[in-house]
Amino acid sequence: MEHSSLGSILLVDDDTLLLNALGRLLPGYRLYRAGNGLAALDVLHSTMVDLIFTDYQMPVMDGVTLLEIARQEFPGVRRVLTSSSPPSDLPRLKLAGVVEQFVQKPCSAPLDEVKQFTPAVCDHANEAGTVPRPRRATTRPADVQGADGWMI
Repeated sequence: MEHSSLGSILLVDDDTLLLNALGRLLPGYRLYRAGNGLAALDVLHSTMVDLIFTDYQMPVMDGVTLLEIARQEFPGVRRVLTSSSPPSDLPRLKLAGVVEQFVQKPCSAPLDEVKQFTPAVCDHANEAGTVPRPRRATTRPADVQGADGWMI
């Protein structure tokens, strides 16, 4: 398996087709995918990522709850929220540092904002060593996809 020098991104959405499309739009990054916030937390506890790109509304755990937990447990991981419309409390979420960037769906220019946001984030985190590096778990939940392929 080839390792990426651009960094790693955790894509979180309950729409599998969208997850696959997002993955194709981000060549060169090490990608991890999860179908909900709880599965994403499992990834975060077992894998090193530089950026979380999550949908707002999902079953089991929504994107804001995921980002709130990630901000507390993994403060060095950057956080991007996406939805078809901005949540009403987006200004508060940004001010609190829960959401660093919002990308509205559908993206007219596919993830240009995220592509511009990630290289500097990953470079800074790798150089400064500020991204928390948790120990890897020996097993992964069935609804999580790693860089090595789908595990659904």
